[in-house]
Amino acid sequence: MKHILLLVLLPLASALSGLTVSVHSYKFYAEDKPYVDVNIRILANTIKYKNLDNNMLQSSAAVTMYLEEELTKKVVAWEKYILQSPVIEEKKDIVDQRRFFVPTGAYTLHVNIVDGLDSLNTFAMQQKIKIVERVLPSFSDVALITSVAKKADGPMVRNGVYMEPFPFSIVNESQQIMHFYSEFYHKNTGLIAYGIYTGVQPSDSSKMVYVRYKKIPAEDVSVLFFNFDLNKLPTGDYHLKVALIDENKKEIVNKYAPFINENFPADIAVKRDYNKEFGNSFVGTLDSATVIYGLKALAPLMSNQRASALALALKEGSLNVQKYFLYNFYKQEYPAAPQQAYESYMKVVEAVNNKFYNTVGDGFKSDRGYIYLKYGQPNKVNTVNDELSMPPYEIWYYDFIAKTNQSNVRFLFYSPNLDNEYRLLHSTCQGERQNHNWTGVLAGNGTDSQGLTGPNGVSDWNTKLTKLFNNE
Repeated sequence: MKHILLLVLLPLASALSGLTVSVHSYKFYAEDKPYVDVNIRILANTIKYKNLDNNMLQSSAAVTMYLEEELTKKVVAWEKYILQSPVIEEKKDIVDQRRFFVPTGAYTLHVNIVDGLDSLNTFAMQQKIKIVERVLPSFSDVALITSVAKKADGPMVRNGVYMEPFPFSIVNESQQIMHFYSEFYHKNTGLIAYGIYTGVQPSDSSKMVYVRYKKIPAEDVSVLFFNFDLNKLPTGDYHLKVALIDENKKEIVNKYAPFINENFPADIAVKRDYNKEFGNSFVGTLDSATVIYGLKALAPLMSNQRASALALALKEGSLNVQKYFLYNFYKQEYPAAPQQAYESYMKVVEAVNNKFYNTVGDGFKSDRGYIYLKYGQPNKVNTVNDELSMPPYEIWYYDFIAKTNQSNVRFLFYSPNLDNEYRLLHSTCQGERQNHNWTGVLAGNGTDSQGLTGPNGVSDWNTKLTKLFNNE
């Protein structure tokens, strides 16, 4: 049985991160010239809004994007600008798109965003992108679209249609009509199959859920812009695939896009079909308090894609729905032994509670407990509580984190109130909280994301602390 702490989910910012941003990049061709569209969505509840006159709201963010050659580290394309939301009555996600024309090659896309009203509220990510010469026949990337509208031009507009991607490639019950957009580059007529399949990528175990066919006339570029109604599709991991097929329905070339579907109404319908298995499972005898405790303990293991579904289950779900969510998580991740996996993980949660208990309450709700459950036990811990010039702090060192594919990762926790409640101040882990003025916070001349400052510093502590943080 795989270890519960090494569970690999789709990458996403954790609950401890600041700005939460969904980033999608799509490769297309204008004739033979390749380009990359980078779409960003800043979630409304993670960026600060300024109150204007007449109870109106507005937010802004400083955005930097650039493409860097992998080998030479040369920046070949970049954008740096201020992204401002419209003046609105209620908070809404901020969306934008930028386009980069670049030659073929291997690149790293860098996206850095800073809240316009809070310089400590930041987001940073990197993504590998490989651009190859266009061949015929072939497909562009596949964009999964949640919102469409007629519009003449602007970001996210193609062929007179505004197309907004699903955030984090997650589809939920609030929008079960999934549009998709792709381009097919070819010279001859052909038959296209497009469908929904189980699993995050094509494999021998993938099962077809829906499939449709479209005959394509001979032309240089054929636009594929269709949709699927997913109202009856249960929660799970899927992918949408477009393929050119021959007369025997054998695939010649394909392209796919993974997504997660979260659909409680469909889950309940499926649950009725498996009522005996569900009722006789380990969740069958659990009371409400135990189920809720078990669901809250899952938070460190949730990607943002699934965190929204977990929050919905806790807030609005009946006891049966909550039990089903808990059962379904372990059944999907550990089909051979879901009960043993649940019991094993809850033992780890109990140990974490005892180790990191503080004024907040349960240890897994603390920053240290959250990171421990999410990434496992650190390889080394340095605890410093005898520096008179600064509050107690801990540095956690990880040799390698599989979820982010990073080596030599550090987390810095500190206790501004001089108690056992240590807060995450800064980390080098992708998707987690980063505060580039962390030395200033500990010295007392900087502010953390919660507006707290440390005591007055001394002249030579900065160099010592930096060396300790870097494990030198």
